[in-house]
Formats: sequence, C-alpha cells, structure tokens
Amino acid sequence: MKKNTPISSIESEKIKMIKEYLMKDQNVLFAVLFGSVASALYVRIVSHLPSILKASDIDIGIYFKNPPEGLELLEYITAISELVNEDLDIVVLNKASPFLKHQIMKNRVILVMNDRLAYRQFREQTISDYQEYRYISGMDKYA
Repeated sequence: MKKNTPISSIESEKIKMIKEYLMKDQNVLFAVLFGSVASALYVRIVSHLPSILKASDIDIGIYFKNPPEGLELLEYITAISELVNEDLDIVVLNKASPFLKHQIMKNRVILVMNDRLAYRQFREQTISDYQEYRYISGMDKYA
C-alpha cells in the first residue's frame, strides 16, 4: 500500500467490522487502534481533514478478561483477519511489555470500551510500569 493516499470507504468499513466483532465478545474489556491507522485517524479528527491516510496495516491492542493463548489466540486473530480479509497485528495488552504498552497508549484511538474501570486501571498501571522501566533501564538519564 502506498502512503499518503486517502483511505477508501472499504478500509473504514473494515474498521467498523472489527469494532462490531470485538464489541460482541464479552471477553474483550477494551480495544484500541494504534500505529499508522490510529495516527491518521487522529490527524483527521484534529485537523478536520476530509480523508485519512492509507496505512500499511491495522494494529489493534486488546485487553481481555481472560487472555487467549497459543492456538486459541491464533484462531482469534485468524477469525478477525478473515472477517475483513486483511492481515492484522494484534497485541494482547494483558501480556505486553511496559515499553510497548506505553507506546500503544501514547498514540491510540479507542475502538471498544466495554469496561471503563479496567481501562483506567490499565492506563494508570501502564504509566507506573513505564516509569519503573525507564528508571531500571537507565532511560530516565537521557530524558
């Protein structure tokens, strides 16, 4: 896919389909878009542009009540990918590293919000874990 080309209604429809799929899953507490799609959506919202930029892939972070693992996770990702006929990058937020969670939360667009309390707790824990990670890794010396 070329960068800087408008997203078509097909891509917008794919995001809607993913959102509807995740909203129906009671195991999903919340889900966020991140990466280039989320950045393009944010630019559109802030500047009221008529279109968003076409992204290279769709990145989704999902926080589960009971996170799927192994084959169950692979089947879950496959089901969503086949639904929209698109390769997806899905991150299970319950198991992500402090650095990755921080990067995702910096530039995210909320896709599904089934449990606001879980989202707030995750956000606060992510900030705390990232601060600890920065200190332990020595990154705080370069800020």
